[in-house]
Amino acid sequence: MSTHVVTGFKAQADRADEVVAILSHVLPESLEHDGCEVISLRRGQDDPRHIVSFTQWATRRHYDEYFAWRTAAGLTDEIGQMLTEPMSVECFDEVIRVSR
Repeated sequence: MSTHVVTGFKAQADRADEVVAILSHVLPESLEHDGCEVISLRRGQDDPRHIVSFTQWATRRHYDEYFAWRTAAGLTDEIGQMLTEPMSVECFDEVIRVSR
């Protein structure tokens, strides 16, 4: 069963575009990481400083290895300096999917 990860970023007012640009640049490389199945980046309509990444991983272990790799490479610290609060990371199992 896949693991779904929601990562939230609250960017500083003058850094939101920069956060989006950095994430947009690294996401294709992230998609090639072992176990990554889907990536989607969203931005708040009411608060464009609120940026959310939705990812799907083959397993939680794949995500944990990916996150450790990104942290060791310095990406989480680089982006963290542009945020008003620490990024949030939540992992979910899919219970049901209804689509049209």
